[in-house]
Amino acid sequence: MTKMTKAGFDSVHDTQHIFRELVEATSRPGTIAELTSYVEGLSPSVTFSKPMIGLALTLLDQEVTFHVQAENVKRIQEYIHWHTFSQAMEESEADYVFVSILESSRIASFMKHLKRGTLYQPHQSATLFIQVKDFKDGADADKFILSGPGIKDSTSIVVNGLDEEWIDARNEAVQEYPLGIDVCLVSEQGELVALPRTTKIERG
Repeated sequence: MTKMTKAGFDSVHDTQHIFRELVEATSRPGTIAELTSYVEGLSPSVTFSKPMIGLALTLLDQEVTFHVQAENVKRIQEYIHWHTFSQAMEESEADYVFVSILESSRIASFMKHLKRGTLYQPHQSATLFIQVKDFKDGADADKFILSGPGIKDSTSIVVNGLDEEWIDARNEAVQEYPLGIDVCLVSEQGELVALPRTTKIERG
């Protein structure tokens, strides 16, 4: 993994912090992790959000694969490959999937193609990162109730800019636990909420 000194991003220390925030968020579903200060030094030459790039630089290497759904996909995948040596694959073969744009009508089909692991190797499944606007309450925000491991009783989140088709498709994908897909919602500013496959999600 290369060190991006020109942009002020430290690929050792900043990625360590990002990874810790991700682990903490995964252990406490519904809590908001802050990646903003660790990705602000990035200056990617592609039109992909800094938080998404920061997560890719943290998680990817030549041992894992990835897939991107966004505008200018080829340039983004080339950029990520040259900074991580990870190979871009079709969604059905990718370990990590990063989505900033996907038509509502394609979400269910897209999710069905992602890796869900096997009964013997449930960890061989995809982790999906979906870009959203933010987690601020407001008239246009959608509310979801979360329960399950890592949550005392239940908790709620509000999300702006998330197509509800994602939640329906995600809930379908985790019905055969331990198979499933772990999902993270990532705001444009760098906030992250983890939704592991063990988390139950209902509309609020």
